[in-house]
Amino acid sequence: KISNTEGLTSEEITSYSLNLSNTESIKDIKIMNENNLLFVISDNDQIYLIIYNLDKKQVISKIGK
Repeated sequence: KISNTEGLTSEEITSYSLNLSNTESIKDIKIMNENNLLFVISDNDQIYLIIYNLDKKQVISKIGK
């Protein structure tokens, strides 16, 4: 479970960013564990992976590209 938005106030909602360019798009998201998400990113005809840590609120690894 990634989040439960029931009863959250605007102060409790956090924004996350992968800093994607205009040519990049998210093709798939997988939950690795309670702290990490795996994003499949497409940039034109190339595919690469990003591992994002929810606790640190940052990209911890890029695979490919």
